[in-house]
Amino acid sequence: MSAPPLVRYFFLSLTFLFTSLLQAATSEDDRLLAIYDSSNVEEMIAKLDQLIEDFPQSYRAYAFRSMMFLEADKPRLALDDCYTAIKLNPSFPYTYVICAQVTAELGDFSASRAFFLKAEQVGENYMEEPTENQSAPRPSVHNAPRE
Repeated sequence: MSAPPLVRYFFLSLTFLFTSLLQAATSEDDRLLAIYDSSNVEEMIAKLDQLIEDFPQSYRAYAFRSMMFLEADKPRLALDDCYTAIKLNPSFPYTYVICAQVTAELGDFSASRAFFLKAEQVGENYMEEPTENQSAPRPSVHNAPRE
């Protein structure tokens, strides 16, 4: 039996969020990854509160905390953080996926659908700016010339 769609999307968005963090190299991102290793949701929320205090423009921290609020059954707080993350970076598609999950949890399925569609639209054009510590992308074997 497969997981319900909301659960699948939750873990998919969590995976995308941390994949994007692994591609960056800042102390903010290092702290976000360390928080992910925390043992419980309330501990993660407390650490994210501190991170947001230190990095108030961290849209990823708000997106991550919104997922933790949703996990802690605090969907209204999760929605507030979703809107803050979107305000800080409207081109980060994973926040829209999280917003879709939150609004579905709140029973607003038309808003949830709109957020999923927006995530798809934003995701088509999404490309994070590389940091100076990132290495150049490796060529794909799928794009290699055939002999």
